[in-house]
Amino acid sequence: MTQTKRIRPPAGTTTASVGTASYTADSDGIIAAPDYDAVALLAIPGFTEDYPDDPPAGFVCVVAPADSTNDGTGTLSYGGVSYTIGADGHVIVPAEAVADLLSHGFTPAVIVPGVVLTDVDVAPEPTEPTPPPA
Repeated sequence: MTQTKRIRPPAGTTTASVGTASYTADSDGIIAAPDYDAVALLAIPGFTEDYPDDPPAGFVCVVAPADSTNDGTGTLSYGGVSYTIGADGHVIVPAEAVADLLSHGFTPAVIVPGVVLTDVDVAPEPTEPTPPPA
């Protein structure tokens, strides 16, 4: 069984071709392409992988700096792949990209079903140790 990826094409694009294969965006603007063609599409600037609400294993959600293009058309590139910055400023990236992105003003985001919390402290405040029960 061939695996597929959900690809979000650049704004205004409704079809994409790889070799002789042609793909049309659905009503949500998403192109479903087999993994072997998705790799070629994702190498084209503006094409980004679209994920469901929860990031897949090995990926995390970060929040772009306020001065980024947060209208759904901004992208960032990491490892030769483009990732779309959503209208809410969130972007899902490979976990190994986080350290680099934090140095560029991105902040961690915690995804809770139905709620997105931003500007979360990475380390909790220290507290006094609780003595063991007597």
